[in-house]
Amino acid sequence: MTTYTFVNLKDKNFLFDVPDILYKFRDWDNPNSRKLLFENELYFSSYRKFNDPFDGGIPFQYDPQELTEANIFLKYLTSAKQMHPDLPDTEIHNMCYEQQQQGNYRNDKFQEEFQLRTSDQLAREIGIVCLCKSPEKFLLWSYYAQSHKGFAIGFHKKELYLNTEAGFQHMQYQDNLPMLGLFEDHTSAFTKLICTKSNIWKHEDEYRLIKAHFVNKTISLRPKTIADITCGCNMPHNTKLQIVEHVKKNVSHATVHEMIMSKTKFELIRQRIF
Repeated sequence: MTTYTFVNLKDKNFLFDVPDILYKFRDWDNPNSRKLLFENELYFSSYRKFNDPFDGGIPFQYDPQELTEANIFLKYLTSAKQMHPDLPDTEIHNMCYEQQQQGNYRNDKFQEEFQLRTSDQLAREIGIVCLCKSPEKFLLWSYYAQSHKGFAIGFHKKELYLNTEAGFQHMQYQDNLPMLGLFEDHTSAFTKLICTKSNIWKHEDEYRLIKAHFVNKTISLRPKTIADITCGCNMPHNTKLQIVEHVKKNVSHATVHEMIMSKTKFELIRQRIF
């Protein structure tokens, strides 16, 4: 089993570049979405349920300049010593030489098969919650909140971390697919593969909450984790009242906002209603 460390739990400063409140957009008509609001049930999904085909499907690409015969042998040697610490050096060297001669690092078919196995492993082991730093992103309401009929729920980052012990990763956006370093550790490489997206998604400015060996599972959040609920501009009035009543009775420290349509610009305005 691979060990992932997406955050150093002993480092108290790792949250410094994470926004104080992070938001999750949800569909009101989905019963599972309402569990997040009414039961504080946070679901960690597999990346296979996301809408970007490159999520978890980025092909392995090693920096060609690193793929020298000496480096490839050293890569095998390092891995073999970790996996077989009790074997004598002569046996390990012979094993590594045989592996090197197979030429797998330059074999496209072998790398494709390895990518498929790794992608499947990530899908089975890595639970992800997609978040963003602002509830005012127009397109996110359209994508993920039932065409503005849904809601966005905000979480205090420190409480969210303490409650889940999951790691935060800010998504990286670029035009080209990421390259992996030949000697890059597993966690760093896997983070690149699940936290790099095309620049066409840059407007989302996404943060991911990542928990190893926790895919398709839920965590019950403490009420104080909830900071705010924002209602979409097309949410029915009765639904907004239902949310306000829930907040008053169960999470009275939280605020409730609504998005309203501007009368002068093509934009939405967020205003507090509780």
